[in-house]
Amino acid sequence: MPAPPSPPLWQPFGEGGVLLTWPEYDIVSVRQRVAQLVCALEVLKPPELLEWIPGLDSLALLYSPQHVTPADLERVVQKALRLELPTARVGQMHILPTCYHPDLAPDLLEVARRCGLSV
Repeated sequence: MPAPPSPPLWQPFGEGGVLLTWPEYDIVSVRQRVAQLVCALEVLKPPELLEWIPGLDSLALLYSPQHVTPADLERVVQKALRLELPTARVGQMHILPTCYHPDLAPDLLEVARRCGLSV
């Protein structure tokens, strides 16, 4: 039986925000959790939140600290995490071949010089 998903970690994000992150190192499963929570919030449309902004491996929640308490936020997130939804689709992974040979990248030397990097 697989281990239950880890709860998100809460980090202050400015005066009226919280950043949710997950402790897993598997970006695919973390991205799936972000997508699931976004879907749940879109269904619930909680009035406590002004906005939610998904990142690759995090979710920012913006709220009005004059009208919403940390306990209110906790209730909203817990309700959203419990919501039974179909699995959210997070898209496909694409592998783009790259080549850094100077014949195919005429600006490679200049870009490396400007960035202070070696070729």
